[in-house]
Amino acid sequence: GILIASLHIFFHGLFKGLLFLSLGHAGVGTRNIFGEDTTVPVASKVGLVVGSFSIMAVPPLNGYFSKTLLLDNAGPGWMSWAIIAIGFLTAIYVLKLDWGLVVKAKTGGVRPGYLPVLGLSAVVTLSSLVVWLVLGGETALHLLAPRHVTVALSLVPMGGLLLLFLWKKLQRTNSQGSLFNLDGAMLSLLTGFILVVSILIFGVWP
Repeated sequence: GILIASLHIFFHGLFKGLLFLSLGHAGVGTRNIFGEDTTVPVASKVGLVVGSFSIMAVPPLNGYFSKTLLLDNAGPGWMSWAIIAIGFLTAIYVLKLDWGLVVKAKTGGVRPGYLPVLGLSAVVTLSSLVVWLVLGGETALHLLAPRHVTVALSLVPMGGLLLLFLWKKLQRTNSQGSLFNLDGAMLSLLTGFILVVSILIFGVWP
């Protein structure tokens, strides 16, 4: 369990760092990313695609292996469903971000500072090899079994369908009072942390 959690923390730091770096390189600031005049550099789009696929656990990128390991070892109880639900919600907000910055935005040229974005994109892509090195080829192939791949890949289109259904409501999360804005991010993280710790402490595990 400690090994799997450590692996996921390592991978999460890589792909989440890539997403932040790609957004910073895009330079959209506080502008509406769904506007008609949004232009995103090609390096940012590459980083966003790699980071998004990783955080949504699309095989064979690193997030797929660590999340599938967590799911495979969680057992048939509530914890497995919690991991699936979190993956489903992740797909929704990442697809919303990608729709604005990857699909809808115009592709710009090469900007200064593109090498770190492309370099970290390559590191995130190649970091899946850590699973083969640490856990062995047999475990890695087990994680690529059809049942695992099916679960991982099904969450993305399901999240996309719900995103289309809730699009107008989710557009309102761009308001200044939203917990999804950067100003409210610490409050959201703190609330989620307290909730998870409370569940784990009070009677969930013997």
